[in-house]
Amino acid sequence: YPFCVESSLSLHEQNIASLLDVSIFPNPTGAHLNISPTDPTKQYDLIIFDVMGKLVQKSEQLNGNQLFSMSNLSIGTYFVHIDFGTAIIRKKVEVMR
Repeated sequence: YPFCVESSLSLHEQNIASLLDVSIFPNPTGAHLNISPTDPTKQYDLIIFDVMGKLVQKSEQLNGNQLFSMSNLSIGTYFVHIDFGTAIIRKKVEVMR
């Protein structure tokens, strides 16, 4: 039988979640991807996987806004993981030319 579990975040959890949010743009992208965390002082690792789960790019110990070249990647869908250590933000990105 199907079921649904709903949960709501407390105000404290919502504040933490908003501090760990990230803007990734443009999407779709052609050559570059901007990573802009809500809290520019928070350190993070950037990991990009292709649709098959293969690691295609990894950068560690970043902070603040970053610009990444996507020109070496083939056209297609990629999954960007922003790992803050305590939480991982996952976003889907399309590379188009």
